Amino acid sequence: MFWLTIFINFAVLSSLVIADDPCRFQDPKKGVIDLTSLGRTDGKAAYADKIPPTGSNYKYSYNPCKPFNEEPACKGVAVCQISMDGKFSFSLGSQDSVKWSPGAGLGASPTISYSAGDKKVTVTLQCAIDGTNELEALGEPTTNNYKFILTNKCACWDGCGDSPTTATTTTTTTTLPPPPPQRNCSINGSVYTSDKQVIRSFPFHVSINPSQPQQSSPRS
Repeated sequence: MFWLTIFINFAVLSSLVIADDPCRFQDPKKGVIDLTSLGRTDGKAAYADKIPPTGSNYKYSYNPCKPFNEEPACKGVAVCQISMDGKFSFSLGSQDSVKWSPGAGLGASPTISYSAGDKKVTVTLQCAIDGTNELEALGEPTTNNYKFILTNKCACWDGCGDSPTTATTTTTTTTLPPPPPQRNCSINGSVYTSDKQVIRSFPFHVSINPSQPQQSSPRS
């Protein structure tokens, strides 16, 4: 029983470690994709009720990064399928089901996918630096497989997110006050303006910093 408990705990921890982040993906070679700024946080879809260009009986809503709700039945989802009359809605995937792919080969577009049972959604991330922000719903080209294209600068590698901060060094200059002015000295009625004048007034000779006599080397 003890070993079974350890195995279960290890399995749970492993699943937590390998789970993908629904907001951010980092590839060691290509960089970072961060969709945090695209997702609404008020429980609504950032891209709501998108209709495929071809004939369809459904419309689709999608919110990157954060879950949303849409009546009547989509609760805490990432992607929702809604009937055209609004009477029915179905979850196509939650944020917890997210999987990222950097794209196979040079120049391939990255994708982010979601799933709910047999249903799978694939969102192709299309880089745009001209201010475009749109979601194109392509519908259900094959059974239980739904396709979308998200075009935005955040779909670019290193297009969004915090920029690396550069440490700056601040140099502080301290200005010391000037030394106090030297005061005159009065001795026996005589006024002296410096230490040297006082020393020179002595009736005997005084040497300042006299040189030390050199020690002769011992004779052999």
